[in-house]
Order: sequence, then C-alpha cells, then structure tokens
Amino acid sequence: AGKAEAERLNADLGARVAQLESILGHGLDREAAIDFNALLRHNELPPLDLGGYGVAASRPTWSSYAPSDQGAIAGLFGGKARYEQRLAAARNAFERAEIEYASAEAERQERIRELTARYESALLARQNEVARHNSQIAQLAAGVRNRDRESVQYYLELALSETLLPEDVPHAVEVAYSPRGEQAVVRFEL
Repeated sequence: AGKAEAERLNADLGARVAQLESILGHGLDREAAIDFNALLRHNELPPLDLGGYGVAASRPTWSSYAPSDQGAIAGLFGGKARYEQRLAAARNAFERAEIEYASAEAERQERIRELTARYESALLARQNEVARHNSQIAQLAAGVRNRDRESVQYYLELALSETLLPEDVPHAVEVAYSPRGEQAVVRFEL
C-alpha cells in the first residue's frame, strides 16, 4: 500500500512539474497584446418584459350579458315583465363589469408606467456606466499611444495578469516604465 501511495504521489508530482515547466512555453506562445476594442462594453440590456401586464384583458361586451329574446308566446303570460327584470339585471351586471374592467385597466396602465420608468432608469444607469467605462478605455488607449507612464504601466500589468498560471501558484507583478527611454522594468514573482 505504501509503494502504491508513493507511486501515486510521484505521478502527481510528475504532472505538477510538467504543468509548471509548460508555463513559460504557453506564455510565450500566446498573444500578449491587449485589444482595446475587446475591452469596450455595449449597452446590452434585454428588452422590457411587461409579463402579464403587456396584454390587456378583453373589454366586456353587451352581447355576452344581454338576455335572450323572449318568444311571442312568453309575452302573453307575463314574460314581458320577467324579460324586463332580466334586462335590468343584465344592464347592472354589464355596468359593474365595465367599471371593474376600467379599474383593472387603470391599474395595469399604472403598473406598465412603473415598470417602464424602472426599466428606463436601469437603461440610463447602464448607458452611463458603459460610457464611463468606455471613456476610461479610450483614455488608456490614448495614454499608451502617447507613452504616458501610468497608462503604459497599467497596460503592462493588465497584459501580465493574463498570464496562464495554475490557480494555486501565487504571483505578484510590479512594472516601472520610463517614457524618456521607453523602457519598462518588469518584476514578476512566482
């Protein structure tokens, strides 16, 4: 069992050594330049979803409340009075349905206004955040083109942070840049 454990540990160690030895090769094979356009953000919010509020309920129609016509014979035996009662009850029910519909529609419209205002607020906040971020990227790109010390140092630190390292390998990066001599000193500790 001890021998099997030792072989397993040796195999794990061999894999780890191979992984660490490949860091430099993989780092040299990758493109180190950072595409500033890839760092830009876009105003991509999903469209406003009104859910069930997006569709209005159907308006009540008189035809669904109106009592059926009475026959000619029913009018002879007191049917006219019963018909008038049914007609009055139907009118009352229809008026209540129209009032309920108007109330529900007013609530729906208010909810749509609230959702729209909240969405537009979120959209405006997102647009401002994207504009601020993209402005910073544009300033960084201009600073790198103009050899601004802080911009170049940040750019180099950003490029070095993209180095493919195993998660458990601690590392620290320090960069110093001299615009006068256009020289960078990089300290990358593993």
